[in-house]
Amino acid sequence: MTANSSQLVRRPGAASLLLATLLALCSVATAAAAPRRAKPPRERAAAPAPPERAAEEAPREGAEATDPKEEARKLFRLGIADFDGGYYNRAIDKFKAALKLYPSPKIHTRIALAYKWLGNNLKALEHYELFLKEFTAKPDNEADQQLREQVEKREIARLLRMVAQVKIVMEAPPGAEIRINGRPVGAAPMNQVFRLDPGPVAISAAHKGYYEFKKDHDVKGGKTFDVQVLLVKIKPKVIQKVITIRATPIYKRWWFWTVVGAVVAGGTAGLSAYLSTREIARDPSGERINLDGLNLRW
Repeated sequence: MTANSSQLVRRPGAASLLLATLLALCSVATAAAAPRRAKPPRERAAAPAPPERAAEEAPREGAEATDPKEEARKLFRLGIADFDGGYYNRAIDKFKAALKLYPSPKIHTRIALAYKWLGNNLKALEHYELFLKEFTAKPDNEADQQLREQVEKREIARLLRMVAQVKIVMEAPPGAEIRINGRPVGAAPMNQVFRLDPGPVAISAAHKGYYEFKKDHDVKGGKTFDVQVLLVKIKPKVIQKVITIRATPIYKRWWFWTVVGAVVAGGTAGLSAYLSTREIARDPSGERINLDGLNLRW
């Protein structure tokens, strides 16, 4: 063993220190060579939204953000399922809810068809006409063009042959109430056509100071019944006052006894003239014959 090695052996503290230093250098080199791991990003506070977009981006409290069109599509599919199952009233409710969420004119055709199967021709006609009013007059594709022509030339024309129409014309007095089957439909002046189910219909009108107007008619499908409403003004009643006059009794009046005296005098004179002109019965010798009440001569 050499002197240097003996010195290392004699001084174990120095060797340990050297070994620890070498190990530390190796660790530093290894750490420098190894790739650094990315630290997890710290959460940052979200920047406040601009004032004009804050109200739009903020979700409603207690409600989830949904697409109205998609919700309407779901309700429409549920309505189709109810319609196919024969639940027409339930289908109408779902179709109307879908129409409220996403106002597509084509939904009116489904509502009209459901009303048609329920036998409500008036409601079916109403929704078919709403479809024509809201749908484009000149569709771009052939399918929409065929749908419009089918509704206009087939469905509406067929329903018009099944419902009755009443045309009411009334000019005066302004404000007079007009009723059909007891239900108010408007006020004068009026020139309007009303659609009704075929059958008996009662039309009436009333206004203060006028006699009430009433007219009954049996309307038929596909026909239009014209009604001219005229109200006659009520004339005020004339109250005649009866005046009672307490007069003097007739027998206490001077002219009564004058008339009585004249009648008595006239009667006496008349009797005398009658007796003077009466033929006196005589016998053949010319002597007067006196007869009593029994026609006996005396």
